[in-house]
Amino acid sequence: MIQKKRLDELLVINGISDLENEIDHLFDLAYENMDNEAWVGAAQMFLTLLSYDNESAEAMNGLGVCLFEMGNIEDAEYIIDRALEAYPDDSVTLANKASICWEKDLLEEALDLYRKALEYEPDLIEARINIINLYRETGDIFIAYTKCLELSHSFPDDEEIKELLDAVILDLAILFY
Repeated sequence: MIQKKRLDELLVINGISDLENEIDHLFDLAYENMDNEAWVGAAQMFLTLLSYDNESAEAMNGLGVCLFEMGNIEDAEYIIDRALEAYPDDSVTLANKASICWEKDLLEEALDLYRKALEYEPDLIEARINIINLYRETGDIFIAYTKCLELSHSFPDDEEIKELLDAVILDLAILFY
C-alpha cells in the first residue's frame, strides 16, 4: 500500500491523477529525464514504477541504464541481470548487459550479447552501432567497415550511421597510412 501511495504522490506532483491510465505517461517523463541526462530523477521514476510492478522489463532496463550512466556499474549489472532472469530473450536487456560487459572490458562476451540481441530484434540500431564500435576498439577495422556499410544500406538516412561510416573510413585511411 505504501508503494502505491508513493507512486500516486509522484503522479500528482507531475500533474497526473489516474494511476491506471497514466503509467505510460510516467515512463515518458522518465525517458524525458534520461534525454536531459537527469539520471537521478529518471532513476527515481523507474524505482517508483518498479515498486508498482517489480517485474517490468522496461522499468528495470530504464533503472539499469540510469545507474550505468551515473557510473554505478555494479548496481546496474545487478538490475540488468535481474531483468535477464525474468526476460532472457529481451533484446534491449541483452544489449544493456552487453554494454555493461563492454564497460568491464569483457569484449567477447559483449559481442556475443549484442549478436544475441540482434537475433531477437535485427533492427536494434544501437546494438548494431555498438558492435561496429567494438570492432573499431579492438582494431578489427575491416569488419567494422563491412558491418557499417551494411547498416548504412539498411538505414541510408540516419545521420549517426553516416557519421559512423565516415569515422570508420577514416580509420581505414589511418590504417593504410
